[in-house]
Amino acid sequence: MNDLWKNLEEQSRTWDALNRQGLANAIWADYVTVRFRRTGDPRALEYLYPYLSNARTRNRAIKVACDVFEGRGTRALDALTYFTRNPDLYMKDRAINVVAAAVTGSSADVIIDTLSPYLDSKNLFIRNQAVRAVGRAAKGCADQRIVEKLQAVGQVAPSPSDEEIAGAIGSVFSGSPTEDIYSLVLKMAWPDRERLPDLAVISQLAQGADEAWFDRICNDLLDRALVPEQTHEDRNRFSHKFRHRSAVRSLSLSGKGRGMTPFEMMLRVRRTRAATHHMLSVARRCFDGVSEDACVPSLSDLAKTGDVPTQRVASICLGHVMKGKDDERTVGLLSDLCRADNGSVRAAALRGLAMAARSSCDETLRSLCLSLARESETAREAILTLGAVFLGSGRGDVFEDVRNLVVSIRSRPVPGKKHSKPLAACYLAAGFVYLGTGSLEPVDFLLDGIPQPMVAYPQWQRNGWGLGAAARGLVMTEFPESVLGTLVER
Repeated sequence: MNDLWKNLEEQSRTWDALNRQGLANAIWADYVTVRFRRTGDPRALEYLYPYLSNARTRNRAIKVACDVFEGRGTRALDALTYFTRNPDLYMKDRAINVVAAAVTGSSADVIIDTLSPYLDSKNLFIRNQAVRAVGRAAKGCADQRIVEKLQAVGQVAPSPSDEEIAGAIGSVFSGSPTEDIYSLVLKMAWPDRERLPDLAVISQLAQGADEAWFDRICNDLLDRALVPEQTHEDRNRFSHKFRHRSAVRSLSLSGKGRGMTPFEMMLRVRRTRAATHHMLSVARRCFDGVSEDACVPSLSDLAKTGDVPTQRVASICLGHVMKGKDDERTVGLLSDLCRADNGSVRAAALRGLAMAARSSCDETLRSLCLSLARESETAREAILTLGAVFLGSGRGDVFEDVRNLVVSIRSRPVPGKKHSKPLAACYLAAGFVYLGTGSLEPVDFLLDGIPQPMVAYPQWQRNGWGLGAAARGLVMTEFPESVLGTLVER
């Protein structure tokens, strides 16, 4: 069977050149990332060359190249001459990112030898990138020689900022902090106690470390960072919104896999709407690998009896813990919350339900999703949940439900809206239903959702379809979930 790229080439053969290029522009990043991730296959570059030479897309193409060559070692460097020897200074100055991705996970000697020319560069832009790249490549290796090299870089002018170097050192010793390293990172990242640093720079040391380090970092940083008594200058530079959001982010890093303890701390510091909104995305990290008995009863109680922000976050985390288990009690609780008075609670319950009941093909949930898809507050989440419940089933009747929803949404555009989130969700839902099946049944439907430059669609439709949802739906039909990785979650 032909791969997706070949199938689309045949499907679009009768299109004019501009529309064919528009199709390629829509799918190239997700397709190349999924097909070639961590393979080090030079053939991936053939797809990337047109986008590496385009000013609007080259940054994203560099990121895709990093994903392709990540962890392949020094053997892959011979295939990266397009980056390392490119006469275009823009590309050459950013070659460090792809080179560092290739040596990610290698020994400290290999990382130092490979990246030293960039760390010693006279170009401050390259040195800044090199410091960050070393932190990513050597994450968790806990090698003192890399720390010494980074400190030496900071002593030669022009030098990266102390906070940049502290972030790289914290990444290198992530999960294995020592007293000396903790003192060094704290001193470099927070030299002036009147100003608040990026808490994630320091809290990443506790990620995967023992409980004592987690408690210490929380006590040293969060209590001090969240006190209301701040200087006038500090209030101007770091608003309450920044401080509380930063605290939530640092807890999600240091508390990954620690269950209710960091989660309850997040609930105490989410004093702003921005912090609560951020929790909806990152709080679930606290429950990675946590047993059901340790957290499900507490999360269930919070989802039922908490205030509105707590109910929203607890519903999503509960779905994350029970992902794919189709537990009757959890599904029942989240289904009840889908009928709550508050629309944001209903939407969050649907998001949790999408994880807890994924691939269950539950007809009751199908009816629930279709009813909530008619409400503006829950339409997007209901459509995505419908696709997740029938993930990979290839059910033609569910696909017909999605097609009918598209017809309904197109017939009633919202005035003043530049894009339609429910419409984009329909294309993702179609990709969910046919995930990994290789079926050609949804292809025409998904192609209709990709913006074609030569077709004069209304503005709200064109922008909505340009979000990449239909393109991702196409990619999902070709590859199984084990290959797609986080693309399904996003």
